[in-house]
Amino acid sequence: MTAVLRPSPRILAAAIAGTLAVLSAAGVTSYLAFDQASSLKWGITVVGSCLLVVAATAREPLRIIVALAIIAAPFSSFHASFLGVDVSVLWPILALGWLVAILGREPSSGRSKLALASVWFVGLMSIPLLEADGLGTQATLLATMVAMGWLVAQVAREPGGTRIVLGALGACTVLQGAIAIWQFHTGQQLNLYGGAGDAVFGSNYFFSFDDINRPTGGLEDPISLGNVLALGLPALLYTVLTARTLLPRVGALLGSGVVLYALSISLSRMSWFGAVAGVAIAVALLPRGWRMATGLGVSLVVVVTVSIAMAAGGQTLIDRFDTALSPTARSSVTRKGDETRLRLWAAGRDIARANPVVGVGFGDLPRELGKYGLDYGSFTHVHSTYLMIAACAGAVGVLALLIILWAFVADVRVGRRANPIAAAALAGCLGVTLVVWLTDWTIGYPPVAALFATVFGAAAGLARRVPLTDIE
Repeated sequence: MTAVLRPSPRILAAAIAGTLAVLSAAGVTSYLAFDQASSLKWGITVVGSCLLVVAATAREPLRIIVALAIIAAPFSSFHASFLGVDVSVLWPILALGWLVAILGREPSSGRSKLALASVWFVGLMSIPLLEADGLGTQATLLATMVAMGWLVAQVAREPGGTRIVLGALGACTVLQGAIAIWQFHTGQQLNLYGGAGDAVFGSNYFFSFDDINRPTGGLEDPISLGNVLALGLPALLYTVLTARTLLPRVGALLGSGVVLYALSISLSRMSWFGAVAGVAIAVALLPRGWRMATGLGVSLVVVVTVSIAMAAGGQTLIDRFDTALSPTARSSVTRKGDETRLRLWAAGRDIARANPVVGVGFGDLPRELGKYGLDYGSFTHVHSTYLMIAACAGAVGVLALLIILWAFVADVRVGRRANPIAAAALAGCLGVTLVVWLTDWTIGYPPVAALFATVFGAAAGLARRVPLTDIE
C-alpha cells in the first residue's frame, strides 16, 4: 500500500505566513485590506504578518498561534475589507491555526463531553438562527465561537497546554487593562483605523458616569471590557500559583493589580460582582492546602489595588457602587437607565412566554421590543443573556445552553484529576461568566464571545488528558 504523504504543518504554515509577509512589505496587503492606504495601516499588516511567521516557524506553532489568537481576540471588532468583504483581524490567525492543527493532529487520549455538547448546541441553535433576520451576523458569531473553542481545545489537551491557554488569557486581560488605564487618565481612545476606537467618551450612559470617562480598552464598550477583565482574574491566579520561575509569577501578580485597577474604573457593576464570584469559586476549589494562603494573598492584592483606584476615581466609585446596591432608588444617578433595563427584562420574559418553542429569532427581537414601547432602533437585546436566549431561541435555546453548561461542569470535574488548580481556575471563569450574563448580552459581540469560547475550549481540552501521566 502506498503511503500518503502529508505536508509538514510547520513548513506549510511558514510558507503561507512568509508569502503574506512579503506581500505586506510590498504594500499589497494594505492596498487590498483598506480603502485608503497609510503608513500606519502598512505597518499593521507588516507587523501582523511577521508575528504569524514567528508563530508558524516555532517549534510548537499551534501553541504560539493560539496564544496570539487569544491576545488578539478583543481587537476582532476591527475589520479589514478584502475585495469588498469585511474580515475580522482574528480570522487570519484562526485560519492559520486550523491549518496547522488539522495537518498535525494526532488522536486524542480522552473524550470530552463538551465536544459532543457543542455539536448539540450548534444543531439546536441553528433552528432559531435560520428563522432570524441578519443571519450572516449571527452565523459569524457562532462560527467564531466554534473556531476559537476547538482550536484552544487542541492546545489545552496537550501536556502544559492549559498553562499556555490560561497564561495567554491572563496576558490578554493585562493588555486590555493597561489600555483602559491609559484611556482613563489621558481621555484618549484607541483608534487604529476605525471600529471600536470610534466610540466617543461621554457620548451616552454607557461611556460616562458622573462626568468620568469609562474606558473601553480595545473592545466596543465598558461593559464588555469589564466582563473580559473579570474573566482574566482566575487565569492570572492560576499563573501566580503555578509559575515555575519567579519572573512570570511576579508578572502575573502585578498584572492582577493592573486588571483590578482597570476593572474598578470600568464602572461595570456586574463585572465587579462576577470577579468576586469567580475568584471566590477558584479559591474554594483549590486543593485544601492552598486555600488559606491564597485567600489571604488575594485579599491583600484587592485591598491595595482598590485603594489606589479609589484615589483615582474617588466619589465616583462610591456612587457607582451605591447604584449597584439600589439601582432604582430615587437618589440613584442611573435610575432612569436601570428602570429601562427592568422594562427590557419584562419585555424579554413576555416575548419568551409568547414564543416558547424557538423564540422570535435573534435578528427579529428589536421589532418585537418596539411593540412594548421600547425604542425600535436602540435596543437589539434585552440586557440579559438568559432572557435573550429564552426570547430569541425559546426552549430550544435554553436546552442548548443547559447542555453546554452541564458538559462544562462534567469536563472540569474530569480535568481535576489531571490539573486540579487549572480546573479550579476554569470553574472560576465559569462563575464570572454566569454572573455577568445576568445583566447583559456581551456574548453577542465576537471579541467577547471568542474569550468565553476560550474558557470552554480549555475545559474541553483539559478533560481529554491522561490523568496519570499528564499532571502539571
